[in-house]
Amino acid sequence: MLLLHPSFVTKTVTEFVALIKANPGKFNIVSGGVGTTGHLAGELFKRTAGLEMPHVPYRGEAPALIDMVSGHVQVIVCKHGTLI
Repeated sequence: MLLLHPSFVTKTVTEFVALIKANPGKFNIVSGGVGTTGHLAGELFKRTAGLEMPHVPYRGEAPALIDMVSGHVQVIVCKHGTLI
């Protein structure tokens, strides 16, 4: 899942891709760690869409999600079912 903090300026994937392409390297994408499903899915998404976004690995999805909810992180990729 690609999750954006509610304060993020885009509301659709098309708007998101356009914003990231217009600002290469400005926005980070986080995951639950290097080599996790979220990390690999994020790298595939970036490559497919042609995006330049630095990856910031966390020590698990829980800390990454906590930072997302608190607004420290704007974009996260996590595995399906994490929020359930």
